Amino acid sequence: MVNLYSDFANVAESELLLKINQGVPQRLQARYDELIAKRRELSLSTEEYDELLKLTDRIEM
Repeated sequence: MVNLYSDFANVAESELLLKINQGVPQRLQARYDELIAKRRELSLSTEEYDELLKLTDRIEM
């Protein structure tokens, strides 16, 4: 039982590390950076703020 759990944990950890190391697609990162810059300039619209929240959730997952 312990080995089964250990094997599962190793597979799950490996999959997570692969996902982390893939990074964020360039287009997504560019839009995120653009929205962050607008937020710093205090020129972010309500729609852009909603988009930023969604992008943040997507990037962090």
